[in-house]
Amino acid sequence: MNLKYINKSIKYTTLEFKVWGYRFNCKARIENSLKVKGIIKQKWTRETKILTVLFNPGIVSSEQIKASFCMMAK
Repeated sequence: MNLKYINKSIKYTTLEFKVWGYRFNCKARIENSLKVKGIIKQKWTRETKILTVLFNPGIVSSEQIKASFCMMAK
């Protein structure tokens, strides 16, 4: 993750969880699915099926991120 423009005074948190996807367009769909205020960056790796999310816990919680992703997946 390129963190060049991130505010260094804020304590960001990383969340990782498994997201299954097989088609060529899954990566873009998964990474673009989390349009939630407080999320700084998200990256999905097709080989490991791990979605890594960098977020500001003062704005959004890990539970809100997971719920938002589950709503998109339906």
